[in-house]
Order: sequence, then structure tokens, then C-alpha cells
Amino acid sequence: MPSAPTEHSTRRRPGPRRRASTPRCSCSPESSTATRARRGPPELAALFPAARTVVQPGAGHYPWLDDPGAFTRTVAAFLDPAVHSVTAQGVTLAYRVWGREDAPPVVLAHGRGGDSTHWTHVARELAVSRRVYAPDFRGHGLSDWPGSYGFETFRDDLSLFVTALGLGPADIVAHSMGGAAALLLAQRRPELVARLVVEDAPPLLPLDPPRPPAVRGEEPLGFDWPVVPDTDRELNEPDPAWWQELTEITCPTLVIGGGPTSHVPQDRLAELAGRIPGGRFVTIDAGHLVHESRPEDFLKALKEFGL
Repeated sequence: MPSAPTEHSTRRRPGPRRRASTPRCSCSPESSTATRARRGPPELAALFPAARTVVQPGAGHYPWLDDPGAFTRTVAAFLDPAVHSVTAQGVTLAYRVWGREDAPPVVLAHGRGGDSTHWTHVARELAVSRRVYAPDFRGHGLSDWPGSYGFETFRDDLSLFVTALGLGPADIVAHSMGGAAALLLAQRRPELVARLVVEDAPPLLPLDPPRPPAVRGEEPLGFDWPVVPDTDRELNEPDPAWWQELTEITCPTLVIGGGPTSHVPQDRLAELAGRIPGGRFVTIDAGHLVHESRPEDFLKALKEFGL
């Protein structure tokens, strides 16, 4: 995880007595944003049987003024045909998909400050033989921004995503913050993870020296700022069990380090890989953003690992 905050339908005319169509489960895979958002009041559902409404918590009569960020994300997700979403336990996660529906699944998890678009090149290459899913974690991209975050919260996002779409066990490729979340998922829900690739993730040990409080700049962000202080606190004082339970990971695991130009301590990252039974560690001298800086070498490493 970088020290800086950023890593970066056909419409029908309804009759007055027409009943609303049976709603699809909000966890249905790859439904459009119009058909998988939460249903609104029954009166609206009767008037617009082909639609779904989205409730924007905290906004009043003018949601584009009261919470312009949430309004913009909702509209952007609706207008982009490439964006799907899934809702589980009150959280809506946006995601993108590439590849044939019948191909084996692989899930790409981005780092802090990123989103699913950061995987586009890698996803297109993998989609030759795989069904590729790339979600936005909560607080990032077009997913919900609830305001409170942590590595276990992001772990739960992955768990809910894989479970809701029925992808497990899936191969998971995860960068930085997403890598930490994927490691915790492999510890807690091993039945959901077939193989795991962790790219230059924080090693789940206390930072030395501790990371000082971050100061938000004035530039607009594509993620919710509280992600930074919330995860920085956990980087400075991680749960000791996270490190101890690495030995309980049972899936084949590849850890990719970015080499000496990465801010992540590579010796600790290698040590992390060594704690995982059968874990492998490889270095691609690219810095923290391995999959963006040297995508062909990154893809080669994935292929050699069996993806």
C-alpha cells in the first residue's frame, strides 16, 4: 500500500392496474444497475414496473445537492453499461466483467485509492481464457461509501462478492490493500479461494517507523478519504492474529514483490510468503504498481503460477 493516499431496457407503458414485476434478488450476478438496486416504495414500483429505485441515505429532496458525490456515483454506474453491481448485507459493490460466462472465474482486487478500472489491461489479457471479475471495494470507485473502513471490512467485501455471485472457489489476484484483504479471506473462508496471488501487499506487521497522520489535499478523490486514516491506524497496529494465522492458509499462494523501489519492505514480504504453507515469493523490479508498470512480466508470473 502506498504511503500517498492515491495509487492510484425496453420501457413499457404501465396500465393503471398493472402489478409490479417480481423483483430479482439483489445478489443476482451481473444484473444491470437498473435491475439490481434496492426497490423503492410500492407506489413507485407500480408506476415503473421495469425500474428499480436507489435510496440515497442522508440526502433530502435534492440528492444532487445534499450528497453530490453519492448522486454522481449512482448515475455514473447506471449510465455505464460495463458496470454491474451486487448488494449484500446492505452494501452495494460495483464491478466490471470480462470474458466468457462459462470460463473459470478469477477475481481482481485493487489497492487503496484504486478501483476496478486499474485492472483493465490485465483483465483483458486474462479474459482470453478466464471469466474476470473486478470489484470496487466499498469507499472506492462506484461502490457505496459508508464512511468507516478496515482490512477486515474489505475482507468481508471480497467474501460477500464471491459468495453472492457464486464464484467460489475462485482464483484471486489482489494488489496492496486488496492483497491484505485477500490474505485475511484465505484465513477465514478458505473454501472461497482456489489460488491466491498477492501483489506487493503490506506484510501485516506493525510499521516501523509508524506512519504519521495523513493530511488530505485539495484535489478531488476517486475514493472516500476516511479509508486512509482508518487503514493507516491498522497498518501501524495490526491485529497480531493476522500474521500468526498466515500458517493456516491452505490454498496455493504466490506473493509478488515490487523490488527495492517499492515502499513495501521486501524482506518482510518474503517472510510473509514463507509463513504460508507452500507459499512462493517472486520479485519483479517494478515498484509498488507491478501490474501497471510491468504488465507483461506480471502476466507471465501469473501464467507460470497456473492462472
